[in-house]
Amino acid sequence: VVGVNNLVFGEDAPPAVAAKMLGVARAVEARTPDTVSVFLAALTPVDSPKGPVTPAMAQACNDALAREFRDAGRLTRTTILDFEKALARAGTRPPEPLDALSPDRLHLNERGYAALATALVHGIQKAL
Repeated sequence: VVGVNNLVFGEDAPPAVAAKMLGVARAVEARTPDTVSVFLAALTPVDSPKGPVTPAMAQACNDALAREFRDAGRLTRTTILDFEKALARAGTRPPEPLDALSPDRLHLNERGYAALATALVHGIQKAL
């Protein structure tokens, strides 16, 4: 799995994380021609005082993912799920974006995962 942990542990800058995420999608599409839909999850919002990942870093990763996905053009069975928008629809904006769905602003709670599940179902329905 590629994502927030790559940022947390300082393994990669946001553009490199996005490139690795797309690399996973390319590998899955190549190994499963015409049989599998691939869903890439954009990073959930993070703002944990315990960790080094800032909201700007997560947003930079998501922006790079969207940009590189658009430019890739060859990923015909891959969909990016924008969990930031899903969480916003779940009523986390404003005033505190994460408190309702992520008490520590890093790990989602039950309500947060329910919002993500809704985004996943929507993405699957859209891909069909």
